[in-house]
Amino acid sequence: MKKLKGPDLKMPELKVPPFAKDLFEDLRDRRLLPLVALVLVAIVAVPFLLSDGAEPKPVTVKPAPKPAGASASALTVVRSTPGLRDYRKRLRGRTPTDPFKKPSSPQDLSGAQLGTPGNNGFESDEVTTTTTSSGTTVTKETTKSTGGET
Repeated sequence: MKKLKGPDLKMPELKVPPFAKDLFEDLRDRRLLPLVALVLVAIVAVPFLLSDGAEPKPVTVKPAPKPAGASASALTVVRSTPGLRDYRKRLRGRTPTDPFKKPSSPQDLSGAQLGTPGNNGFESDEVTTTTTSSGTTVTKETTKSTGGET
């Protein structure tokens, strides 16, 4: 065979990074290279296959019926004032409160109870209520515990 005369073209030296070469060889050794190629083709092809090729049909909108006595040029023009709202207007009618100040009204702690009766070493009262057909009978039992002294 004869060699054609012409300029000698030199191919540039293309060096693949070592991690890409190792990845390619690992995929080829494990026979996963065709699967990876199929996944890449699917990533590109699926959006085209799922898209509807037809142009969307224009939607015709019917104007709302005009109320009786309304003219066609009854538009309202509102002036826009962008920017921050005045905090005095926004907070009008509200009083500031200090979150660290105790409330002025005392709390009603009449029904509050610490622990359960009889197990904390202090005297506790147990109230038992019995209801009968003639009325209500209240029995008050007082129990004292010593708090686990040995």
